[in-house]
Amino acid sequence: MRLFVALDIPEAVRENLAGMRRDFPSIGSPLRWVPPQNFHVTLKFIGSVPPEKLPPIIEALRRISPVDRVKLRIRGVGWLVNAKTGVMLFATVEDSKPLTALATAIDQQLEHLGFTPENRTFMPHLTLVRASRDTPASSKIALRELAEQHKQRDFGSMTATEFHLIESTTLPTGPIYSKVQSFPFASAGI
Repeated sequence: MRLFVALDIPEAVRENLAGMRRDFPSIGSPLRWVPPQNFHVTLKFIGSVPPEKLPPIIEALRRISPVDRVKLRIRGVGWLVNAKTGVMLFATVEDSKPLTALATAIDQQLEHLGFTPENRTFMPHLTLVRASRDTPASSKIALRELAEQHKQRDFGSMTATEFHLIESTTLPTGPIYSKVQSFPFASAGI
């Protein structure tokens, strides 16, 4: 099983983000656009685990009970080129202390099960486009221009009242995400 922990995104925000694709000349492009149903904010990438690890992971995540709802605003677009991972276009999530606290709590709980804690600063985002390292320069330039065009765009806000353990199944057509378990916040019923 390939697992990660994430927040779901409301439909209105999905539609706003998906609308950017209409602004992009994609004919003949090697870019892989993330389908709108796969948009999410990753809190922790767990990776491949054997099925017997699933119950302890769920139990560890159940111990996390954020009291406050997590309010997020998705505003702006960025892009990066990484020699290892390739090219990525992403929507940015404005700084949120409750969101960072939630990601830290998840990281700490899973560390007790032997999962390596993050060694980099938590940078919440929503991946919109992925491409390989050898993407043609013309596509990289077009992505940079798209990011510049939308760098201040407000895609909407949301209030999360739960987080999810998600399984990613890779198919030739792309990944399929399935919720394994949802974990409501303590204040969700208030």
